[in-house]
Amino acid sequence: MTTADYAEILNGFADPAFILGGDRKVAAANAAAHRIFGQISTGVDFVRIMRQPEVLHLINQCRSGEARLEDVLTLDSSLRGVFRV
Repeated sequence: MTTADYAEILNGFADPAFILGGDRKVAAANAAAHRIFGQISTGVDFVRIMRQPEVLHLINQCRSGEARLEDVLTLDSSLRGVFRV
């Protein structure tokens, strides 16, 4: 599959969605992600898009195999939302 294929799949989600590589770099993002976070280039480290420590911690846990493939985090801050990692 190509990056365009992944982006097309992600565009089926109404909420922002990303596909990250094992190095935490963005492989694809949907239209909602671009709308909320601005133009997102593939290959950029996700930390440049979102710096919420709790979200980055979950991503790092998934990368190291410490967390389930899906985990949910609800933030009560200026960036409110539920994040599925």
